[in-house]
Amino acid sequence: MAKSLFDKTYIGKMKLKNRIFMSPMGTTGEADGAYCNEGIDYFEERAKGGAGLIITGANVVSTKYEPRPCTELSDFHHVERLNMLIERCHAYGAKVCVQLSPGLGRQQFTDPFTPPYSAGSVGAFWFPDLICKPFSKEDIHYLVEKVGYSASLAVNAGADCVELHAYGGYLLDQFHSVQWNNRTDEYGGSLENRMRFTLECIEAIKKNVPDTMPVLVKFTPHQRVEGFRTIDEGIEMAKILEKAGVDALHVDTGCYEE
Repeated sequence: MAKSLFDKTYIGKMKLKNRIFMSPMGTTGEADGAYCNEGIDYFEERAKGGAGLIITGANVVSTKYEPRPCTELSDFHHVERLNMLIERCHAYGAKVCVQLSPGLGRQQFTDPFTPPYSAGSVGAFWFPDLICKPFSKEDIHYLVEKVGYSASLAVNAGADCVELHAYGGYLLDQFHSVQWNNRTDEYGGSLENRMRFTLECIEAIKKNVPDTMPVLVKFTPHQRVEGFRTIDEGIEMAKILEKAGVDALHVDTGCYEE
């Protein structure tokens, strides 16, 4: 029997009232990175409109390596405002997925003199002649730990599921991509190595959320630029993510170079 957008469904063990979901959309936060009233109202209106699942914009897990672009979920004082957002959406029967991001990497808004961090020693997006500073293994381990901690904060805020931000040429996708990842350690080279950072983030999330909470990953199987990732590699990525125990894949295409 054919299913409609308005039929109930599940992601893992999470029941949704329909198959309509709102994709992530970044909103302006307070000075400390917490959700502001306008941002909370924005998501509440989408829940009121009938969406079964609402995915927040990217919540950065740390500002150690780059400024915060939107909202932040790195400390317990961020939980109260996120909980208010979630409870407002729950009032209309919507489930809320909190998206977590380890960063923007070479995509971050920088100046012509301050190299941003990235997977490898490649040009910054906004200033191509400015060569990025590769993350050390210790830096990567730090961000993995922060992703796990932020997942625990999402649980405390009442989130229904968590999504890892790993797409579109942002930091994790920079690690995935041969054009930005020129590392020679265990985080570079083969596809499995290039996805190691992401897989460690997934593992950290799973250690910090209940077994019944779905874990999603937003990724880019096709970058839509000549010489960049094609669907063949994207399919292999999907298989690796499935093997890692992800409950759903949120598929995005393209990147800023498109």
